[in-house]
Amino acid sequence: MVDITNRVYIPLPEFSINASPNPLVLRSGYNKTVASDNHSHVG
Repeated sequence: MVDITNRVYIPLPEFSINASPNPLVLRSGYNKTVASDNHSHVG
């Protein structure tokens, strides 16, 4: 039996988040609807 667990490469997930309006300004006590486009990719 051979242990190969230290040889297995598991790629980290990639995330991309875009917000509109751009740039997005966040302030305490400020409410605004924001559209977002979210993508994730593993591998």
